[in-house]
Amino acid sequence: MRFLQSVAAGTMTVMIVAFGMIFYLFNRVAKVGGQVRIGADLVHTPVLLAPLVVAFVLGFGLGWWNLRPE
Repeated sequence: MRFLQSVAAGTMTVMIVAFGMIFYLFNRVAKVGGQVRIGADLVHTPVLLAPLVVAFVLGFGLGWWNLRPE
């Protein structure tokens, strides 16, 4: 249970940064392109998916690191 709490805390911390990056990129696309296609194009864009994948990996890693044997 403690491991899950630690992983969740680490994941949420990094997810906040990841969503911040996504909304920043979203605003950049909206201002530069003039039109934003929401849906399959957005979901399958590696640039937008990468921060989420990194967030889960870092969150799991942070949780594992916090609970390592001392």
